[in-house]
This record gives sequence, C-alpha cells and structure tokens, in this order.
Amino acid sequence: MKFNKSFFKKFFLVSGLGLLGLIVVIAIIYTYLNIIWGKELRQELDKIKASGSPMTVADIPLRDSPNKDNACIEYQQIFSIITDGTYTAKSGGSDSQEFNELGDLSWNSNMSEIEEQFRKNSDKIKELLAKDSFRQVFELLRKASEKPYLNFKLNYDEGPALLLPHLSRMRTIARFLRAKAEFELLSGEREKAWDTILIGIKTNSLMKNEPLIISQLVYFACNFIYFDFMAYNLPRYGIDSKQAIKIIDELSPERTEFVKSMRQSIDMERICLGGWVCDRFISGKMKAEELGGLIDVSGRKSSPLYYFVCFLYKPFAKKDYIEYLKIMETYKAGYDIPYYKLPPDLPSSETMLKNLPRYCILTKMLCPALDNIRRRTAEMETRAQEIRLRLALEIYKNRNGAYPEKLEALSPQILKELPISEMTGKPFEYSKDKDVYRISGGIAEKK
Repeated sequence: MKFNKSFFKKFFLVSGLGLLGLIVVIAIIYTYLNIIWGKELRQELDKIKASGSPMTVADIPLRDSPNKDNACIEYQQIFSIITDGTYTAKSGGSDSQEFNELGDLSWNSNMSEIEEQFRKNSDKIKELLAKDSFRQVFELLRKASEKPYLNFKLNYDEGPALLLPHLSRMRTIARFLRAKAEFELLSGEREKAWDTILIGIKTNSLMKNEPLIISQLVYFACNFIYFDFMAYNLPRYGIDSKQAIKIIDELSPERTEFVKSMRQSIDMERICLGGWVCDRFISGKMKAEELGGLIDVSGRKSSPLYYFVCFLYKPFAKKDYIEYLKIMETYKAGYDIPYYKLPPDLPSSETMLKNLPRYCILTKMLCPALDNIRRRTAEMETRAQEIRLRLALEIYKNRNGAYPEKLEALSPQILKELPISEMTGKPFEYSKDKDVYRISGGIAEKK
C-alpha cells in the first residue's frame, strides 16, 4: 500500500489548524470569563466593604489586652494542670489521671443520672475534689472570672491551618465546675454550689470575644451545661436572692451578646477561611498539600499539572468565590432581625448549596451548616432568658414564701420586663401546681 503524502500533509495541516482554532476559542472564553467574573468579584467585595463589614483580620475588633486584664494567663496554667503538662498550643494534650477519674465518676448529659452517680460515688468524688490540683484549678478560675477579657492571641492569618486545642479544654472545665457544684449541693453547701456556677458562667462568657464560629459553638455548649444544671436544681434546692440577682445580671442580653458575637464570627469565617482559601487559589499560592488538607487527602504534592489545573480553574474560582460571599452575606443578614421574624420561605443553606453550579466546589466545601448555627444562636438566647425567669421565680419565692400565680408578678420588681423567646417572639408559658411550676413555649419548631 502506497502512502499518499499529499493526503497526510493536508490532514495534519487541517488538524493542526483545528487544534489551534480550538485553543484560540478556549483562550477567548477563558479570558472573557476571567474578566467578567473578576469584575463581578470586585463588585461583590466592594459591596461588602461599603456595607461596613470587615474585609481583613485587621478589621475585626480584637482586643489586645494587657496580661493584667487577660484571663489567658490563668487558663494556660489551668490547661497545664488538667493535662499533667501535656497541653501545648498545637495539641490539647490528654486529661490528667485525676480528671479522667472524675469524668468516669460524674460525667453524664442527663441531670437525674448525674445525681444518681454522685450519690453512688460520693466518697470517691469528695476525695478527688479535695486534691490540690482541683483546688488550684478552681482558684485560678476564680481569678480568671475577675478579669474582663480572654485573648489567646491566635494568628488568624493561618487560615484553616489555625489550631484551637483550647476549645476542648473549655468543655472539660465546664464539666468540672458542674461536677463540683453538684457535689456541693448534695453536701448541703448550697451557696458554694451557686458561687461555683456563677464563676463558670463568668469565665465562659469571656469566650464571646473569640470571633470564630467553632469558638462560639463551644461557648454555647458550655452554657448549656450550666443551664441544664440550673433548670434541674433551682426548684429542688433554691438559691440565695443575692446570688440569683448576680446570675440574672450575667445572663442579660447586654452581657451575653450571643447574636452579636456569632454575627461577627460569620465575618471572621468569611475572611480567614473562605477568603483565605479562595484568595490563595485565585492567586496561585494554594499548594496541593494545603488543598488536600482541607478535603482530608494526604500525601499530595504540588506538581506542574496541579498548577496548570489551578490556572484553568482560575476564572471559575472567581465565580465560586462570588457565590460563597453571597451565601455568607445572606445568612449574616439573618442576624440583623430576631429569629422569629425570619421569613418562613428563607432558602436554607443546603438548598442554596444544592442549586450552585457544579464547578463551585470551593463554596460547597467551605460553607458551614449556617441554618443550624442561626437556630442554635436563637436557642441559646432563649435558654438564657428562661434561666433568668427561673432565677426570678426563686427570688419571688424567697420574698413571698411561694411561687407567683402569674409571671407578671416578677416585673418590674425583680425583672425590668418579662423576656420573650427569641425563637417564637412570644412570652414564655407558665403554670403552677402547688409548689411545682412549669415553664414552656420557648423553643420553636424548626424553620
């Protein structure tokens, strides 16, 4: 068979011209998308900036407090004690043997079961709580509760690589204080028990200034530990009116700032997580191992092919970033009005993510479960107001010998005004049968 040189010459010429034409078309589309989506991204960022929202970590009002005002000094000592010195800034360490032992004897989420555990293990728990390590921790917490700020001086510029080992230790401290207070109640030391809870609430409230969503959720979780304890034990043991007034004051919306703190944390999430990742990806600074760490893929190294793929994806990454910013701003706006006023047809983050173009892989990877976070914030505010009501009821009982027939009797003598539920927008429901009362109506159905 003879090869037709002329045919192959024409074939390769046409193929080469077709390939060149395809490259030119792709380059034109790439350039067009890069320009159009780049312009749209700048407009979206300018819009966020014009609204007064922070654009960099430096714009977030982080208080660089002096050591004399910063409870971090006490907490670092506490973390060292409760881990036998294994705690570091890169690792939460392991619970000390004594804290592990106390945990085995007393940790439980159900308050009635906790009480049963304490009665069963009272001698051993008493022995543990009398140890120097527990005494040192409590005195350090008392000292920390008298300070106005808590700043662990985190480097937020590290983005997703930022380590937060202190958060698990904050939970340990809340459980320890609950255990201490439970033992004091069972031992007949009521005033000590409520003083312990007050110290827990005051030290935990310092967490509100750490502008990360995960930090705020730990702040909430620790508060729930104290709230469950109070809701269960206030009707059983009562509380001194002076102590009750102090806790009511600590749980006032002006002090707790649940909504304000979480709203600020959404800004920080946008800046030091989504913004950090998208900016590095678009600028070509994102290494393969860094991206692999975000999606739990290890062992991937940067290569020419990786950077080539990143280059091709660059305009799509800009559009991806635009969608991420829109979702974050949409849900931050949900903190500008009470939860109960949110429109029932507000699209969920799950729906918004589901409706995104397939190429918005960064947004789908980076967006947190914002619906649950907004609800959790409202639930936190509602529970705090419920506890304030319960404390006010105890004050009324101390003064009058019995709980009131109606909640209206609490205002304005004890509470300036009766709180409403952040979740329903309605007053709490109250009923009384002899010396037993019930508060309900605070928690709404899921939106």
